[in-house]
Amino acid sequence: MKPIPQKWRIALAWGIVAAVAVAIFCFSAQNAEESGEVSGSLSMNLYSIYTRLFGLPCIAGGSDLVLQIEHILRKLAHMSIYLVLGFFVANAFVRSGCRLRTAMFAAVAVTFLYGVTDEFHQLFVPGRSCQFSDMLIDGTGGAIGVLIYRIVFNKAKSASV
Repeated sequence: MKPIPQKWRIALAWGIVAAVAVAIFCFSAQNAEESGEVSGSLSMNLYSIYTRLFGLPCIAGGSDLVLQIEHILRKLAHMSIYLVLGFFVANAFVRSGCRLRTAMFAAVAVTFLYGVTDEFHQLFVPGRSCQFSDMLIDGTGGAIGVLIYRIVFNKAKSASV
């Protein structure tokens, strides 16, 4: 089989970055009601599974627990999607010819800046807001994704030697 040309690998790497960025934009473009329905439904299902799994009755204060679960899920979703973005941005920089260290710093910066613009974008979405804590969570997720990329890159490099 003929190897894939480098320019196609670079294009694919940046295409994946663009796809993840578009997905983030689409999630952020949901108004508060749409976004709340998704996370609220998931939280209720998790609460229901938890009570059944451990044989616990649904308690009257369960709504407070569901709200806490929803808050945690929303923050984990922020971190997770930016972890994915950070991983693929680092990969795209490396594929484009950047040294690993440069690619890592650039990927963290790009991911964090995208998180800042994403939060700014939410100012214009009904019922949504711009939160500094979400910017930090996004940046942390991106940095973790970049670190995971480094681990994978180093393992792949040592395996090929």
